[in-house]
Amino acid sequence: MQEQLYKIGAVAQETGLAVERLRAWERRYGFDPAHKVNRTRYYDKDQVTKLSLIKDLLERGHSIKQLVSLTIDELNDLADTRPSVLVHSQCSLVIVGPAIQDMEASASSESCEIAARMHTLDELESNLDRIQNADGVIVEVDSLDPKRLEGLQDALSIPLIVVYRYASTGDLTEAAAKELSFFKLGEISWNELLLTATRQLGILEHSVAGENRFTDVELYHLSRTSFKGNIAPKDLVDIVLAQRALASHVNRHTNNAFGVELAGVIQLSSSTMETALELVAKEYELFS
Repeated sequence: MQEQLYKIGAVAQETGLAVERLRAWERRYGFDPAHKVNRTRYYDKDQVTKLSLIKDLLERGHSIKQLVSLTIDELNDLADTRPSVLVHSQCSLVIVGPAIQDMEASASSESCEIAARMHTLDELESNLDRIQNADGVIVEVDSLDPKRLEGLQDALSIPLIVVYRYASTGDLTEAAAKELSFFKLGEISWNELLLTATRQLGILEHSVAGENRFTDVELYHLSRTSFKGNIAPKDLVDIVLAQRALASHVNRHTNNAFGVELAGVIQLSSSTMETALELVAKEYELFS
């Protein structure tokens, strides 16, 4: 019987894990695909099952470092236990561009260390060997060039977050189709960039039970969608982000059963609002 294999895009769709995250796990934790033909990755059915279990356990507060070496049976056993509260893990980032460096310099967050600072995209492309130990890259570009950035993403094999100054409608559409993470300069803060990076890497400070229906990138673009209905997507997005932040804060300072329960209730409330946002998005075809 022929072995059933899945390309990385199909695995991402099946498990809900971003392509960038799967590539990062391959590099950082040795979660290699079953087969690799040139630059095309193929995962087998057991790997897809394992990744689905890991995704569920990440959302319950476990770390990828803890999960990646476990067998499917061990992951199933862990899934039957009570969700845990974990300590924050640091990440290491390369930041590229003067505006990004200014944002980092003026922020107070210490959730990620800066492995290297560079001035331009050209400098980054010429010094890929300098970022071998980094977990992700945040790069500033004057003009959003999806083809060039996709090539860079493939060369990096770690999460790439792009902050652009200018982009045409065609550029934005193509970048979304290529599943790039991109944001407009001036419309995202440094802490929001860090949150996006840590989520893609699977090393969030804390997590509580409950599934997020939307990624940070999807929420960002929904909040900026033109809409003539009675309920603006941005209003729902603002509530979802506030509830997620509150749940994370409560969970970070939890040291008893009451705190765990409270964080879970807040997360459940956030999930309910995300359901409402999903209904609006589907009804008015906001993702089409």
